[in-house]
Amino acid sequence: MGPCISTLLANMGAFSGGSSSYHNPATVRRGAVVVANWSNGQPLVAASTTHKGRVAALNFYPPSSVSRVDFWDRATDGAALMGNALTWTARNDNDVLILGDDFTPGSLNDVRRKLRPNVDGTIDTYDYTGPIPSIAALRRYDSIMVYANLPASDVNVLGDRLADFVDGGGGVVDMFATSSNFWAIGGRWAAAGYSGMIPGNRDFGTTLTLGAKLYPLHPVLDNVAAVNLGAGSYHNDGAVRPGSLRLADLSNGRPLAVERSTGNGRVVTLNFYPVSADIQSDLWVVGTDVGRLMANSVNHVARSDIDALIVGTED
Repeated sequence: MGPCISTLLANMGAFSGGSSSYHNPATVRRGAVVVANWSNGQPLVAASTTHKGRVAALNFYPPSSVSRVDFWDRATDGAALMGNALTWTARNDNDVLILGDDFTPGSLNDVRRKLRPNVDGTIDTYDYTGPIPSIAALRRYDSIMVYANLPASDVNVLGDRLADFVDGGGGVVDMFATSSNFWAIGGRWAAAGYSGMIPGNRDFGTTLTLGAKLYPLHPVLDNVAAVNLGAGSYHNDGAVRPGSLRLADLSNGRPLAVERSTGNGRVVTLNFYPVSADIQSDLWVVGTDVGRLMANSVNHVARSDIDALIVGTED
């Protein structure tokens, strides 16, 4: 879901259109909502939702009194209003890249299918036993999920690229076994401690379920009530990295979900293997909320910057 329409008026204290106060005296189109009016009763801000997009109409001329003294007063909140409108109308889909391997055929596509119901946007997969994608290729995505049942072709290059991605505002969800000593990510990812967990040893063989929710209202845990990781329950016995936020535990008391803010982006560490029992019978149980937990995580870490184009004339 995108931001509420009320965010169009966030941080708005005062607005003056200046001595000219250029605006259009037209009526609001059917289906649109008037969010705020001018002091003369004419619409100042209107908003509508069309198909999958949004339109915000700001009924004033955007250059400020810096350009000409009779334009809107730069000492008031016109800039906040325009910024709010860009934020509200920006597309809010999440383009996701899943980095992992197909040691068990169909694994990558299984993870993609489990994310699909709760992720709006493209979901691509890439087998990282091949060449590691360039940072330019990675930056096409808003979030990356990474897991392992085989080592990456170059764990150090992978770590450097993921660290660069997070530094640039992207988000990463790292999962078993990239968060264990067995196939840990190297490079700057390891050296600077980007993961929410310190790599530990693999543990498996006892069925694990959802333990304590330490932050039950956190977006990562939204609508997550039942977790069953199956008879295998592959996970890492390592500790939470200092400075990270432990969101929820497994039934054995070890971390299930940990958040870490590093660089300009976010990292969520999920302490289990993301492939389901549809591929291998001892993996997480389909019908529980594990797919939702993974989707919540990639949505939560997704980059939130906005690319905007201003179209107008230079008079």
